[in-house]
Amino acid sequence: MATTRRRPPSSAVVALAVVTFAVTACSGSSTAGRAASPPQSSPAATSPTGPTGFPATPPSSSPTITQAELDAAMLDAADVGHGFVLGTFQPNTQGGPCEPTGTPSVDQRVPPEFSAGRTFDSRTVQAEITQNAAIYSTTAMAAHAFALAVRGESCRHGLLAGTTQVTISPGQDVTSQVNGNGVGKSTAWQLTSGSIRAVIVATLSGRVADACIFVAGAKVNTAKLPNPLALAKAAFDKLLAH
Repeated sequence: MATTRRRPPSSAVVALAVVTFAVTACSGSSTAGRAASPPQSSPAATSPTGPTGFPATPPSSSPTITQAELDAAMLDAADVGHGFVLGTFQPNTQGGPCEPTGTPSVDQRVPPEFSAGRTFDSRTVQAEITQNAAIYSTTAMAAHAFALAVRGESCRHGLLAGTTQVTISPGQDVTSQVNGNGVGKSTAWQLTSGSIRAVIVATLSGRVADACIFVAGAKVNTAKLPNPLALAKAAFDKLLAH
């Protein structure tokens, strides 16, 4: 029997993809948790150590991977699990909720060398996971893009899509729970409004920047949805492994 797919408000979901410079994997085999609960309460996932893919401090000249290789590092529905299926990815064209309406997206201001994105929708509840990935030609460009994204989340109250008011928690350093390669930094934010709850987990490491955006309806019981920190760690591990 077919199951009706239920999604969060589209304008809010698109606007939440403000950190459009990253990859984020969300593995269905990782420890389950709360998709929109406080990041500090989320347990870290266990995953293979010693990644041998993208170097932690890659050369700043030419990319060491191809677009096809980046695409292969993206999640698929089997990775996500928890009743999520592949949806329609919509590239972000807006700045962060803390920036003036009309501000271009991070990708528009600092174009990556390669980028990819996928969206997964829950078949049973109002929830969505958006994965963004990008590789920059230099570590300086990646750091600049990451700084812009952080600035776009650095306020107490902001606007999504220029209309939806959200409250934003201060960014929390979750490097020890997400980034196991010892180079770079991971940061998490919570966003809430009357209609949605969301968690953004973003990681910068060398020329690689990644973010995973978890969005659920305000009334959704998130106990059985993917754990943001565990899944973001699984995502970054998968990125490094390709």
